Amino acid sequence: MSRNRIFYPVISVNAGPNNPTGYHFSSGSSGVTLVQELQRVQNFSWSWKQPRQNILTMGQLAPIDLVITEQPTVDLECSWYMADLSNEQRIGLYVSGNLTALTNILNQTENVRNMFVGVGREGDDWVGEAPGLGSTFSFLNAYFGSYRVEAAVGGIPTATATFKALNFDAYTGDVNVPLNSISANGLVATGLYFSLPSGTTGNLTDSVSALRANDIQVSIGSATLGVSPTDLKLQSFSIAFDLSLDYLKKLGQMFAYSIQPKFPVAINTSISAYIGDLASGDLAGLICNDQSYNLTFTLNQPACPYSTGLTPQITMQVLGSKIDGESTSLSVSDTAETIKIDYIAYIGGSNDQTHGLTLSGLST
Repeated sequence: MSRNRIFYPVISVNAGPNNPTGYHFSSGSSGVTLVQELQRVQNFSWSWKQPRQNILTMGQLAPIDLVITEQPTVDLECSWYMADLSNEQRIGLYVSGNLTALTNILNQTENVRNMFVGVGREGDDWVGEAPGLGSTFSFLNAYFGSYRVEAAVGGIPTATATFKALNFDAYTGDVNVPLNSISANGLVATGLYFSLPSGTTGNLTDSVSALRANDIQVSIGSATLGVSPTDLKLQSFSIAFDLSLDYLKKLGQMFAYSIQPKFPVAINTSISAYIGDLASGDLAGLICNDQSYNLTFTLNQPACPYSTGLTPQITMQVLGSKIDGESTSLSVSDTAETIKIDYIAYIGGSNDQTHGLTLSGLST
């Protein structure tokens, strides 16, 4: 019987180990799979496009051929509700807090992996499905490209990551599937296989299924102009960076031998808030005293209204931020005047303690 549709209960998004052309099992070609499922995924999208070169000639209007001269471009994006930093760790980010989150990306130990999307049978949940009954989309040699965190009043904090891959593969199976990664010589690897893990709802770390906006604390120091930073009624925030990946190519090889970031890489942070008390300040003073700030966003474990304290689950710090601009809006139909404050910082080296984004908290 043909499938009527694909929708969320049959989907599983997974990250492979940090070597896309290495073994994906604990004992080489056998043992426990090293592929790990991402938890609480809310959406994913993928696309590929094959560039072609028109071959024109005098005497004929239409091209005589459309020649493939470049590798295809393969893009994958997925987002998830934040409960801990397990997903971030599985896609290669450093989550111990003492170094930049991009430490493993910068030192090339976790910058590329294979990503897999499992598709189960119609009518069944992926969680609890017997191995071998699903199909797989493989995004091979997938390089980490960007990361974004967003949170707003009344919502669930959400993270989004994107990847650029060298190859794409579809296979009707999810156990001992051929792994068609691209080797350093530009050829498809042979003799490698992978299996998708059994689906789970994830380890509910400290019984946390998802974090909530009302358990978030934000510290921006004195990083405002004209409004009191201690009397802002925060409504939302976002933290984002994009590595602007570039394909490194060479003669004699169709596929890029690597995909690398273009530096410098900016971290753009924005907060929006209802304005409370005003404060003295002017742009001339900012020009004369252009300070850097460390912005801290703490996502605490869900707290009972009767509790007397909060327990941090995730802490994010944007180091070396500068105020990039402010804007306000107010209409007669608005409840309160809203201010949006933008900050800019830059990714530093893995040993840079004063620039970049750090992540710390629980992971499994």
